[in-house]
Amino acid sequence: MKTNRRVLILADSDNTFLSAQSFNRKVNWLQIRDYLANTDEGRELIEMVIYVGLPPARERFIEQRKTKEKFIYWAKSNGFLVVPKEGKAKGEDFETNIDIVMAMDAVELALEIRPDIVVLVTGDSDFAYLAEKLRRRGIRVEVASVEQSPLYKVEYVKQFIEKIYPTHSEIQTVPSSIEKALTLVDGMASDLIVVATDNHHSRQIAQELALQSMRPLMSLGTHIEIKFNRLPRMYCRVTVPPLGGGWCLMCGNIINLHRAALESAPQEIEHLATQGGYLETIPDPSVFWLNSICASTGVGVIQGMLSGLMNINLGLDWIYEFPHSKWYKTDTQSLSNPDCYFCGSLSEVVS
Repeated sequence: MKTNRRVLILADSDNTFLSAQSFNRKVNWLQIRDYLANTDEGRELIEMVIYVGLPPARERFIEQRKTKEKFIYWAKSNGFLVVPKEGKAKGEDFETNIDIVMAMDAVELALEIRPDIVVLVTGDSDFAYLAEKLRRRGIRVEVASVEQSPLYKVEYVKQFIEKIYPTHSEIQTVPSSIEKALTLVDGMASDLIVVATDNHHSRQIAQELALQSMRPLMSLGTHIEIKFNRLPRMYCRVTVPPLGGGWCLMCGNIINLHRAALESAPQEIEHLATQGGYLETIPDPSVFWLNSICASTGVGVIQGMLSGLMNINLGLDWIYEFPHSKWYKTDTQSLSNPDCYFCGSLSEVVS
């Protein structure tokens, strides 16, 4: 007869909520408990303890505290053991050191209860030493955390613009297939079209949409490559073609038609296309960092366009290169191509 393995789950709620929020996700504690203590997998739940850091009982933290208190009430009502920890004000913020309480409890409970498995629900690397100490005592340690997927550049742009223009901006993001975007986005009703992707097929469709609707287009792209010395070189590119034509993303070699054709190909030959800019040897934070630089620069250009401080009649093409941390500005007049299939005919009409 197979014996069930006894499982103790310890969850850092603050870290889990913050991680989920940063990736626009919600936390379902009931599903987490059911998954980590699945009886079909031969597991028997001893207890799931959720650690909650409470904001200080001060006026400026009152709303945050009410939210945490509501969560504590809900968690207790659903059978969770909750350990709250009062926080202390630190400048304009506060700290609770809930990770210290959780670590001390983990060692104490593990020695008293002797579970077969301890699951730490957290993304905090500070618990690595705790995991090692528990393993030395013959206890299996598992870590559950929010899966980290790169935040799309388009989402960075949306967040930045909403912070700058909280009441006078309406932004529609479509982090999905470009064909779906065409059914959701009305180019004629847009003041600006932003294509924030490293997919050449998507750039091609966005360029065509901008030319057809005579709306300004901004392209945000990133690229990461490994050089012979195994050091990464990272680039981000912010491009705004001139509204009346003259040159476009195709002229600036920002659209590669061969790559665009591969990316739009049927699934049976999809493996021929490479995922430009994302390499397995590059850690996720590098992608997040590069995306944020690209998006924040793009929003800065948008501010310049709206305020009239930036003249983009001839277009704009900036390239950021790391590790040298330099911005390069392309001479946009050299990009002009009257024979371009995309924008050449438009230039003749406008002129």
